[in-house]
Amino acid sequence: MHKYLIRLGVFTFTALLSTGGVTWHRANRNPQREKPDARIKEEKPSLPTFTHSELDENLPKSLSPYDIALFADGHPDVNLTKLWQALGVDPRHFGEQEIFSNLFPIRCQNCRAEIFEYDLDGIPGAEVLLKMHTPYYEPSRYLIFKYVGDNWRLLGYIDAWSKYRSSQHKIIVSRGFTWLAIENQGASGSGVASYFDEVYLVTPKRVIKAFSYMSEGSQYGGPNSTNREFSGRVLDCSISNSVVTAEIEYSVTYVSRDLILFTKKQKAVFSKGVGDQRERFDGARSNLSNEELEAVYNIDTLSDEDFLKYNYEELSQIALSGDVERREWLVQFLETCENSIEHRGLKKMMAR
Repeated sequence: MHKYLIRLGVFTFTALLSTGGVTWHRANRNPQREKPDARIKEEKPSLPTFTHSELDENLPKSLSPYDIALFADGHPDVNLTKLWQALGVDPRHFGEQEIFSNLFPIRCQNCRAEIFEYDLDGIPGAEVLLKMHTPYYEPSRYLIFKYVGDNWRLLGYIDAWSKYRSSQHKIIVSRGFTWLAIENQGASGSGVASYFDEVYLVTPKRVIKAFSYMSEGSQYGGPNSTNREFSGRVLDCSISNSVVTAEIEYSVTYVSRDLILFTKKQKAVFSKGVGDQRERFDGARSNLSNEELEAVYNIDTLSDEDFLKYNYEELSQIALSGDVERREWLVQFLETCENSIEHRGLKKMMAR
């Protein structure tokens, strides 16, 4: 495998406004949405309020997200155990993993705190999204606060991990609802990287994990390998009777060295019941199969034979074109492939 290259030229993510019924927002925006009319079953109560002692230097002045941010920024090597306990958060867990070290989120060295305000739950008044992380980018914790009565309440929190860059978040407005998307690292290594977004719906009482999708990735091998860069974005998402439906547009670009071979876009539709573990692929409303989705928009999953099968039309255009550079690449690539229907068809085209 060649040294990993992060290719941002093709898939640089920016805020996309009003595309396909979905509005995307980045930091420091406050989108408005209609009051939700879908019923979410089994609402859980808010987490407890905060009791503070001014004599304890390991606690902020209050449970206000703004005081927590000041506290984190003012302590270059702070132990957060008491803060997590005050918030009702298990201090020994990050995501679904138990922590056996004294690193984040137990201890936050050179801690960074960022505050964003959004109307997330559809009730008048903005919620506060507090992101806490270290400057080393890998772990981040997002805390979602709401001011209720005279107290700040923690509606929920989301842990994210990213190796090459700090985790990012997006705000998606679709069908009158506001959705919070948090980026996580998928695969990483020599020549490969992928990221997936976990999308959440914030209600006045809790944070619900709605669905996830592969949002960005790349894989590079040798010059005649199926090197590719891909991305995904939400075209539409909705919730009805506690079932979330999401429409994702995927885009993939195949490259060889600095030569762009071709780009194609495809659509996949998923549904997921609130509380279910996995999404259900809707083949009738998608324009690719679940097998192609898993093979192309993932890492170490696309064989040469599958590449020929899923891209036969695009490869046929190269075979019949007068593009010398791309035809030369195809000739060399076919020499490395096993005999198949697509392989034989392309060889005949090239022979013409």
